[in-house]
Amino acid sequence: MKKLLLPLLLAIATIAVSCTNSAEKKEDKNCSENKKSECADSKKDCKDAKTYANLDEMLKDAENMVGKTIKFTGRVNHVCSHSGRRCFVMGEDPKTKIRVEAKGEFGKFDKAVVNQNVTFVGILQENRIDEEYLAKWEEGLKKKEAENAKKQAEADEHDHAEGEAHEHEHDHGSEDRACRAGYAKIETLRNKIKESGKGYYSVYFVDGMKYVINK
Repeated sequence: MKKLLLPLLLAIATIAVSCTNSAEKKEDKNCSENKKSECADSKKDCKDAKTYANLDEMLKDAENMVGKTIKFTGRVNHVCSHSGRRCFVMGEDPKTKIRVEAKGEFGKFDKAVVNQNVTFVGILQENRIDEEYLAKWEEGLKKKEAENAKKQAEADEHDHAEGEAHEHEHDHGSEDRACRAGYAKIETLRNKIKESGKGYYSVYFVDGMKYVINK
């Protein structure tokens, strides 16, 4: 019986080792192929990207580069804390800014990029703001104002009936300030549309595919 068991055990062990080696080789091959693919994609992105020294230089050429791959460097001044999938980059002029969305395989921006010079590779996108857009925004603000006024009137009536202090004024005051800020932004954008002479104002942003912190 022992004589029969020994060859059987040896056979099982041989098969197990063979399967393990086969699986390891397959895994190594897949990793190798994936790495080659990533390298190829990286080279392709860098080869296709038009390179700019900084954000300011890129934005001067932005109208001609919408939908195309670009490469530029700028200082990150903010990363959205909630998702980390959006950051804001400043140019040499602090007033020059652009939004970069995390669209690459990296998933989200590391908070370590804040206050660092970072080189981005991505696709330049454009949002066009026109009078129709501003009119809808303005309409929304007017509705919000009407809702705020109604809530304030109801709160005042309740407080008067109960003989209480006006505890609701602060909240509605904040909402009113937000509406006024909205109107101010609309006015600023209207002026920019007029200055453009194109009937719209372009807001550029980048679908970021890769980024590197410059040490």
